[in-house]
Amino acid sequence: MATQTYVIDSSIAIKWYTQEADTSSALRLRSFLMNRTITLIAPDLILYELCNALRWNKQFSRNDVFLVLASLWASGLRIVSPRIGLMEDAIRIAFDAHVTLYDASFLALAQQERVKLITSDVKLAKTSSPYVLTLKDCLEELPSENFDNRPKRGYSKFSGT
Repeated sequence: MATQTYVIDSSIAIKWYTQEADTSSALRLRSFLMNRTITLIAPDLILYELCNALRWNKQFSRNDVFLVLASLWASGLRIVSPRIGLMEDAIRIAFDAHVTLYDASFLALAQQERVKLITSDVKLAKTSSPYVLTLKDCLEELPSENFDNRPKRGYSKFSGT
């Protein structure tokens, strides 16, 4: 049985490792990934953005950031390397939607894969793209299976898993 595929951006992945608004919803989404109920993909930029954000977070040590990287790698998130066509689409989107090229790279991947981009980024969520989905709206689309919010394997600074 094929699983539903989504692109996630860094605003979702950061919530897997830090306590902030909608963390519990992001962890629920991660539970679907860990249980292979859905497939999540992201451009490789997500690795840099996530690790950079945590590098500047005083609650994270160097070793914590290494553990987060290993956890993200083991999560089943499919990382997509840049391709010329993806970059060209991201440039077009950045200019047309008045968003950063970084944000546009996630949206370009969603458009190329013909799947929805899940984001908690307010500006990105307000674009007129039919490919953008908020975290809340995504979770309403998914089955109401009763997963433990903590990943079966992985690392979370605030929960110790």
